[in-house]
Amino acid sequence: MKQIKKNATLIIIFLVIANIMQGQEEKLNDTIVTKKVIDTKKEQILTLEWDDYFYKYKSIKNSKERTWYRLAPLEHIEADKGFLKIYGYVPKKYDLPDDKYNEFYKGLDNNLLHTIKLKVPKSKTFHYSRWGDIANTNKRYWRNAFSLITVPVKVRRQSGNVPRRTTSGLSNLGVNWDLGFKKWSWFYISGKKNSIRISGGFLLAPSVEKVKVSERRNALEDATDLNQLFLSFGTTLSLVINDITFVFVPVGFDFATDSTGKSWVFNQKRWWGFGIGIETKSLGAVFSK
Repeated sequence: MKQIKKNATLIIIFLVIANIMQGQEEKLNDTIVTKKVIDTKKEQILTLEWDDYFYKYKSIKNSKERTWYRLAPLEHIEADKGFLKIYGYVPKKYDLPDDKYNEFYKGLDNNLLHTIKLKVPKSKTFHYSRWGDIANTNKRYWRNAFSLITVPVKVRRQSGNVPRRTTSGLSNLGVNWDLGFKKWSWFYISGKKNSIRISGGFLLAPSVEKVKVSERRNALEDATDLNQLFLSFGTTLSLVINDITFVFVPVGFDFATDSTGKSWVFNQKRWWGFGIGIETKSLGAVFSK
């Protein structure tokens, strides 16, 4: 059991350090671009100046002024020799003024992934934000839905005569599933990228907990402290900075897998804690180096 915990610790440390090293120097690539990218031999890739890409207008749906992106939603952005190459789809017509829609989108297929080369001044940064949730299950949601996390700090409330217990250490490794998120991204002409995301979801993780004799019901006189396997469930609030996940678990429960664990006074009792992890979509980039 000690060896398992040691291996889990080394894996988490390696992934976090590798992703931090990647962090600011992450090069945008085209590995996630779909096969529907426009055929440049048949249709020209549009090249726009910075000021031509953005347009301020009052939305048809409400009176608030908003920024119109030429392509929305966006699928992918990459740096390309002094330009940002932006892949995205044509916005829905009802969300744009008729004159602006007809002026730019005439003849463009709503179902195709289109490409724009944007000339970015050195003083400018391309900023893009979006919502995602399980009600809109598309590729953009699923690429941001999961994180591999560990919850090293757990705080358990007093149970009967057993006092409150706080534990720390890498005794668990599991998956955080976000049901909804808001993400902000900043893209630089150098190819660097920064992003921040806030989200809410659920945690599922196998966990090894130390069950003390003093915390067991009807323990035998010659019983000893034992490490037992539990399944942890909980709700999560996450802050993700450049694919590194910081997690707060306001409500969590551990469920025993055998009779010894079921005799533990904290079995199926609420706890709260803090965790850290890495987004699963980053694992391919880490291990491909």
